[in-house]
Amino acid sequence: MPIKHCPDPATLMTCAAGSQPEALCAVVISHLSLCKTCMDEVVRMEMIGTALLAQIEPATTTVSAPARVTRAPFQQDTLLYDGTPSEIPSPLRAAVGHEIDVLQWHSVSDGVSSCRVPMSPEAQGELILVKLEPGVELPERQYEGEELLLVLRGTCVRDGASLERGDYAEFYDGTAHGISASETAGCIVLIAYERLPHQISRPGQRQVA
Repeated sequence: MPIKHCPDPATLMTCAAGSQPEALCAVVISHLSLCKTCMDEVVRMEMIGTALLAQIEPATTTVSAPARVTRAPFQQDTLLYDGTPSEIPSPLRAAVGHEIDVLQWHSVSDGVSSCRVPMSPEAQGELILVKLEPGVELPERQYEGEELLLVLRGTCVRDGASLERGDYAEFYDGTAHGISASETAGCIVLIAYERLPHQISRPGQRQVA
């Protein structure tokens, strides 16, 4: 199924510049590993940035050329779209392995499980995999900073819109929103928080038709 929901150009440009926080970067590069269209666009942006910087005299700038900054444990050298069958995006495999079903899932509430993805010691925010049973809704959250989401399995419903594998969503500072699994299939999503959110409703609530 084709990917319908992708990062906006500003997010891709930030990725190309290598200036995203670690947790957010992990979600974006995971999307790139699944979406050839976005991967090609980031490569194009990197080439343009490198060409522009090459025209600037070295004595007039200290800015480095765009680079894929390595942030353990994510493998940005595996950023290229690979199309492999593993449900774990290639940039995350060094951190969590290749098999999504054998991860150490921890029950959060009825129908909700999570698996924290390790990040480097200095990283801020949080990066987690979340598994929702059919019809289960995550708590509505209000937060500061960005939140990014990538669907890895099943169907996720975000504010009435259905998202499938590879689809991406981003939420901005000071907003509240709802995320749930469809009534017919559960879902697994990768979520990055720039800063930890505040829960404002009960987790594990099932949708009411």
